[in-house]
Amino acid sequence: MIPNANTFVVPLVGAHFRPPAKTIIQTLPAGYVLELRPEPSNPYDANAVAVWFDASHLSQDAKDELESTLPGSGGNLDDLLEQRFWQLGYLAKEHAAVHQERLAFVIEGHNEDAAVSGEGFLWSGFPCKLSFTGSGQAAVIFNI
Repeated sequence: MIPNANTFVVPLVGAHFRPPAKTIIQTLPAGYVLELRPEPSNPYDANAVAVWFDASHLSQDAKDELESTLPGSGGNLDDLLEQRFWQLGYLAKEHAAVHQERLAFVIEGHNEDAAVSGEGFLWSGFPCKLSFTGSGQAAVIFNI
């Protein structure tokens, strides 16, 4: 993804509340495709934007690493692959408040276009990529 005026890098927070999210994040390479899902009905924050991961795209190397690291963090590889979709955390609150409405609008517009044209597939969320700050903190990068 080439950065431009509409590219955002936002901290991913709350992974420690969602075991084994921290272990998954530590295993994934920068650039791994994730999904942003606005949660306007979230009882704690109406602007919340959840970050989700699809285990069906894991490389064999990542599976091998997770097979040995997941048992120590509240999970195992079979469960990870069986459930397939896992919430890793949220966009940092101050950023979610800025982006949630726009993300929901883009997702809805895409799905309306896909339904009318019969082409493409419906989105449950907005695509983004895993990134890491210079200090190693997980973040997501997206372009809207």
